[in-house]
Amino acid sequence: MRRRLMLPLIPLALCAGYTGYWFIGAGVVRGEVERWIEVQERSGTSVEVQELSVVGFPLRFDAVLDSYSMTRPDGMVVAGRDLKVGAPAWDWSLIGFEVVEEQSVALPGLPPLTLRSDDGEGEFRVEGGRPQTGAATVRNLVLEAPSGPPLTVEQFDYRQTLPLEHDGVVDEGYGGLDVSIRGVTLPAELLPGLGVQIEEAAVAVAISQPWPPALRAPFLSRWRDDGGEVRVRALTVTWGALQIAASGVLTLDEYLQPHGDLSAQVRGMNVLAQALSTDGGGRSAGLLGLGIGLFGGGSDDGSVTVPLTVQSGQVRLGPIPLMELPRIEWPS
Repeated sequence: MRRRLMLPLIPLALCAGYTGYWFIGAGVVRGEVERWIEVQERSGTSVEVQELSVVGFPLRFDAVLDSYSMTRPDGMVVAGRDLKVGAPAWDWSLIGFEVVEEQSVALPGLPPLTLRSDDGEGEFRVEGGRPQTGAATVRNLVLEAPSGPPLTVEQFDYRQTLPLEHDGVVDEGYGGLDVSIRGVTLPAELLPGLGVQIEEAAVAVAISQPWPPALRAPFLSRWRDDGGEVRVRALTVTWGALQIAASGVLTLDEYLQPHGDLSAQVRGMNVLAQALSTDGGGRSAGLLGLGIGLFGGGSDDGSVTVPLTVQSGQVRLGPIPLMELPRIEWPS
């Protein structure tokens, strides 16, 4: 009889035990976030959080930062409302985030730029404190400068795989990054005839392992000296009549600037040459026209296959200089 009386109490005891576990876990999550804030502040980053809460009972532990801001020593400011970051209760290494209110990132520079979005989510497997494999999507992305109209992006997608896995084959020596943007609306028609809408731009790269722990000069130098390279598996752009599909290999030169060779199939180069000519870029247009003749025979739709070289701050089409690249100043 006593056993029968105890049977209904077992589910209640299990529920009570799990509830206790969740609230203990919620306290651990809160403590970890508070310790992370302390670490950031010791490194010179100012962090302000109006309210920190842990939600998601019973299946998740999600820390919600309400009205927060982080200001780094280099001037970058990240701020927003109701940013949710957490993990399922059964796997604390699977970290996800959700954006439902406006978040912004202010980037120092000339000119200073601000990124804003109010819609996004993502999830990453974290090992040793570093993201390994996962994906994120951000929608309604706006890029603003102090003056002039903004640039908008309908959707930004990011995917990271460590190690690289492609077509079912795993390559332990590389990690993969896939980035794509869709529905880019430019503030103005930069090149006449191409329009203000970039339908899609995407790049899929394989980066040799181990990745630099941070984008800083000492780490990048060590990565380069150890044979570091970026295999551009696919780079595509669709902008009006212009379509580009490229692939190749890039690395860093002695000054930590991009260096390498790619091959690009370009459709609509004649339209690009015309746009440059209309926009006052007569020399560039002439060089593009010469490129069509040298490498593609000048087909009716301007489709050509061209070698592209990135070297000494220049992008060259064969021997022809096309554009200067801005120098990247990596932090020390």
